[in-house]
Amino acid sequence: FVVPDALEDPRFAKHALVVDPPRARSYAGVPLVTPQDHVLGTLCVIDFVPRKFDPKQIGTLRILARQVMWQLDLNLQAMRDPLTGLYNRRQLEESLHREILRARRGGASVGIMAIDVDHFKQVNDTLGHEAGDCVLRKIADELASCVREEDVACRAGGEEFVIILPGTGKPALRSRAETVRRKIEQARIRAGDGTLNLTVSIGLASFPSYGDIGQSVLRAADVALYKAKAAGRNRVAMCTPSGARSTAAGVA
Repeated sequence: FVVPDALEDPRFAKHALVVDPPRARSYAGVPLVTPQDHVLGTLCVIDFVPRKFDPKQIGTLRILARQVMWQLDLNLQAMRDPLTGLYNRRQLEESLHREILRARRGGASVGIMAIDVDHFKQVNDTLGHEAGDCVLRKIADELASCVREEDVACRAGGEEFVIILPGTGKPALRSRAETVRRKIEQARIRAGDGTLNLTVSIGLASFPSYGDIGQSVLRAADVALYKAKAAGRNRVAMCTPSGARSTAAGVA
């Protein structure tokens, strides 16, 4: 997309960036497109005098746009779990640290769900690892459909997932977790030649109630997860104050 002289183009002649500072006069831009054909934005150049951009200059701009997308893709791969597309363990820890700092400044809460697929080992043992991978991808899709824009859904490792929920205290956290649990329970997951009905156990903890750093809150959620599994699986459990104290002592 090229605009040799914005003042001579009726689409832009009265635009604020043209008539007021920086008073752009000429523009050339090419889209930033993902491999899935999603347009993320535009790489553009502007000048403050009229300019005609020749094909070589536009070609150079297209090369730069591809390099930008290549770098963005590398950054995305470093943040994502390759199997499920959710954020990976490293991004989980970085996101939780960032959200706790933000919550501490604003006096807000951060909720944590630690989610484990019940009896997942049986899927791998009876149907094979390829079927197990299909199950994990489907579980990840269901989790992704349950989160808000500000939430962070991660694969912590194996069949365990974590969701970070900024601004979510204990009552809302339990309600959100029950929604997730029911959604997985009702899902029909194709694996191998059949369809599976799986469940998850969910452990809950939150900042600042169950820890003042990310590691202690995650451990508190894990303690609650073990409690949910010990109680029969396919259920939600909140970390108790005694569990929070024991995890804090372990971190210390």
